[in-house]
Amino acid sequence: MDRRLEESFLDRLVDDLETQLAEFEEARTEVRQVMAHGLAVLPYVSGEGGDADAVGIIGSAYQASRSNATIELVDHTYMELLSTGGLGVITDPEIRTAVVSFYRRYSYGRPAELRASHNAAYYNSVRGRIPVGLQELIREVMNALDSKGCGLSDPPLGCRVEVDERTAGSVAGKLVDPEVARSLNLWMQSLVNELSIADIYEDLARGVLATIEENRK
Repeated sequence: MDRRLEESFLDRLVDDLETQLAEFEEARTEVRQVMAHGLAVLPYVSGEGGDADAVGIIGSAYQASRSNATIELVDHTYMELLSTGGLGVITDPEIRTAVVSFYRRYSYGRPAELRASHNAAYYNSVRGRIPVGLQELIREVMNALDSKGCGLSDPPLGCRVEVDERTAGSVAGKLVDPEVARSLNLWMQSLVNELSIADIYEDLARGVLATIEENRK
């Protein structure tokens, strides 16, 4: 009976860890998309953009201010093992140590960068310069099933919204500002750090999976 129970828990731990890896990958994809838009407009807001398309600049500047993904901790089986005293059912000490170490490290040491966030300074400086009506237009295109350029998966600077060139030029011109450039650069750096942290925890999760596979009887 205990052997069947142990196998059941190990199977569920594997499922949880594989789901965790999928969480990391989904979040990493979203972060990279936000970064692509930010890096595309950074030269422009720094005053080095030349004759960049104003409509595309506005769209990508807006997209770069979006919140990035939440990475959920998938610990259902581990929490059940803790609450029921079931850790003792896992007889292999290497598996047990690897599982406990991962979830303790993740639960208590997980940096804030792994939670959904945006850079308040960049968010406020950009959205304060883009009229609310234009933001609504961007969101409409961004959420459309047949998105023409505002979706996060679309190319940077590819946002196409219905706005006249004069208005677009005026709005884009307001984004060329040292405050915007500085806050965007800091936001991009925080996203680089976030990707690094996600990579570290992904490696740890893969290590636990390898330990389970190698030591299951």
